[in-house]
Amino acid sequence: MNNVASLNNYVILNEHNSFGYTYDIYSCLALLIHRKNSIVISHIESYVKDGMINTNQLNDIIILNDDSISFVEIFIGTKTNNHNLEKICNILKNNNIPYKIYEAFMDLYLKGSIGYDYNRKKYYMLDSDYEIKEVTSLKLIR
Repeated sequence: MNNVASLNNYVILNEHNSFGYTYDIYSCLALLIHRKNSIVISHIESYVKDGMINTNQLNDIIILNDDSISFVEIFIGTKTNNHNLEKICNILKNNNIPYKIYEAFMDLYLKGSIGYDYNRKKYYMLDSDYEIKEVTSLKLIR
Protein backbone atom coordinates (compact mmCIF):
# COMPACT_ATOMS: atom_id res chain seq x y z
CA MET A 1 0.00 0.00 0.00
CA ASN A 2 1.23 3.48 -0.81
CA ASN A 3 0.90 6.77 1.00
CA VAL A 4 1.45 5.55 4.53
CA ALA A 5 2.26 8.21 7.11
CA SER A 6 4.66 6.24 9.25
CA LEU A 7 5.74 7.17 12.76
CA ASN A 8 6.83 10.82 12.92
CA ASN A 9 6.16 11.26 9.23
CA TYR A 10 3.39 12.59 7.00
CA VAL A 11 1.86 12.26 3.56
CA ILE A 12 0.20 14.94 1.46
CA LEU A 13 -3.07 14.17 -0.29
CA ASN A 14 -4.53 16.11 -3.20
CA GLU A 15 -6.60 15.45 -6.33
CA HIS A 16 -3.71 13.61 -8.02
CA ASN A 17 -2.55 11.67 -4.97
CA SER A 18 -5.86 11.17 -3.23
CA PHE A 19 -5.57 8.30 -0.73
CA GLY A 20 -3.39 7.94 2.35
CA TYR A 21 -3.48 6.54 5.85
CA THR A 22 -1.65 5.91 9.07
CA TYR A 23 -2.07 3.12 11.57
CA ASP A 24 -0.88 1.76 14.92
CA ILE A 25 -1.99 4.90 16.73
CA TYR A 26 -2.30 3.04 20.04
CA SER A 27 -0.56 5.76 22.09
CA CYS A 28 0.16 8.25 19.30
CA LEU A 29 -1.81 10.98 17.58
CA ALA A 30 -2.81 11.25 13.95
CA LEU A 31 -3.63 14.62 12.43
CA LEU A 32 -5.59 15.42 9.29
CA ILE A 33 -4.48 18.94 8.46
CA HIS A 34 -6.96 20.40 6.00
CA ARG A 35 -5.41 22.99 3.69
CA LYS A 36 -6.87 24.94 0.76
CA ASN A 37 -5.89 22.40 -1.92
CA SER A 38 -4.65 19.39 0.02
CA ILE A 39 -4.69 17.44 3.26
CA VAL A 40 -1.69 16.36 5.30
CA ILE A 41 -1.96 13.12 7.28
CA SER A 42 0.58 13.23 10.09
CA HIS A 43 1.50 10.50 12.61
CA ILE A 44 3.01 11.97 15.79
CA GLU A 45 4.81 9.73 18.24
CA SER A 46 3.58 10.08 21.82
CA TYR A 47 4.92 8.03 24.69
CA VAL A 48 2.39 6.80 27.23
CA LYS A 49 4.70 6.36 30.18
CA ASP A 50 6.74 9.55 30.29
CA GLY A 51 4.50 11.95 28.41
CA MET A 52 7.14 12.87 25.83
CA ILE A 53 6.07 14.05 22.40
CA ASN A 54 7.91 15.44 19.40
CA THR A 55 6.07 18.51 18.10
CA ASN A 56 8.71 19.57 15.56
CA GLN A 57 6.81 18.04 12.63
CA LEU A 58 3.60 19.91 13.47
CA ASN A 59 5.49 23.17 14.01
CA ASP A 60 7.21 22.79 10.64
CA ILE A 61 3.91 22.09 8.84
CA ILE A 62 2.29 25.14 10.45
CA ILE A 63 5.23 27.41 9.61
CA LEU A 64 5.26 26.30 5.97
CA ASN A 65 1.46 26.37 5.53
CA ASP A 66 0.15 28.82 8.09
CA ASP A 67 -2.05 30.79 5.71
CA SER A 68 -3.47 27.74 3.93
CA ILE A 69 -4.57 25.62 6.94
CA SER A 70 -8.35 25.61 7.30
CA PHE A 71 -8.73 23.25 10.27
CA VAL A 72 -7.26 20.14 11.87
CA GLU A 73 -8.82 16.85 12.88
CA ILE A 74 -6.93 15.11 15.69
CA PHE A 75 -7.36 11.35 16.08
CA ILE A 76 -6.28 9.79 19.36
CA GLY A 77 -5.58 6.19 20.33
CA THR A 78 -6.75 4.26 23.37
CA LYS A 79 -3.56 5.14 25.28
CA THR A 80 -2.79 8.62 23.94
CA ASN A 81 -1.29 10.68 26.75
CA ASN A 82 -3.61 13.59 27.72
CA HIS A 83 -0.67 15.89 28.45
CA ASN A 84 0.67 15.30 24.94
CA LEU A 85 -2.75 15.89 23.42
CA GLU A 86 -2.94 19.22 25.22
CA LYS A 87 0.49 20.20 23.85
CA ILE A 88 -0.82 19.65 20.32
CA CYS A 89 -4.05 21.55 21.09
CA ASN A 90 -2.06 24.47 22.52
CA ILE A 91 0.10 24.70 19.40
CA LEU A 92 -3.05 24.84 17.26
CA LYS A 93 -4.74 27.38 19.58
CA ASN A 94 -1.64 29.59 19.62
CA ASN A 95 -1.70 29.63 15.81
CA ASN A 96 -5.48 30.28 15.65
CA ILE A 97 -6.12 26.97 13.88
CA PRO A 98 -9.51 25.41 14.64
CA TYR A 99 -9.54 21.72 15.50
CA LYS A 100 -11.71 18.84 16.65
CA ILE A 101 -10.63 15.70 18.48
CA TYR A 102 -11.88 12.25 17.47
CA GLU A 103 -11.27 8.69 18.54
CA ALA A 104 -9.12 6.79 16.05
CA PHE A 105 -10.84 3.87 14.36
CA MET A 106 -10.00 0.74 16.36
CA ASP A 107 -9.45 -2.80 15.11
CA LEU A 108 -9.78 -5.90 17.30
CA TYR A 109 -6.30 -5.32 18.71
CA LEU A 110 -7.05 -1.65 19.53
CA LYS A 111 -4.14 -0.40 17.41
CA GLY A 112 -6.09 2.42 15.77
CA SER A 113 -5.92 3.83 12.25
CA ILE A 114 -7.17 6.64 10.04
CA GLY A 115 -7.30 6.83 6.27
CA TYR A 116 -8.71 9.48 3.98
CA ASP A 117 -9.60 9.83 0.32
CA TYR A 118 -9.22 13.45 -0.73
CA ASN A 119 -11.31 13.17 -3.90
CA ARG A 120 -14.17 11.23 -2.31
CA LYS A 121 -14.00 13.11 1.03
CA LYS A 122 -14.37 9.80 2.90
CA TYR A 123 -12.68 8.28 5.93
CA TYR A 124 -11.26 4.76 6.14
CA MET A 125 -9.76 2.39 8.68
CA LEU A 126 -7.60 -0.72 8.62
CA ASP A 127 -9.23 -3.76 10.19
CA SER A 128 -7.36 -6.55 12.01
CA ASP A 129 -6.55 -8.23 8.66
CA TYR A 130 -5.16 -4.93 7.27
CA GLU A 131 -8.12 -4.60 4.91
CA ILE A 132 -9.20 -1.03 4.17
CA LYS A 133 -12.80 -0.35 5.21
CA GLU A 134 -14.87 2.79 4.69
CA VAL A 135 -16.05 4.48 7.88
CA THR A 136 -19.40 6.26 7.91
CA SER A 137 -19.20 8.13 11.22
CA LEU A 138 -16.61 9.72 13.48
CA LYS A 139 -16.66 9.58 17.29
CA LEU A 140 -16.18 13.17 18.43
CA ILE A 141 -14.33 13.57 21.73
CA ARG A 142 -14.40 17.39 21.79
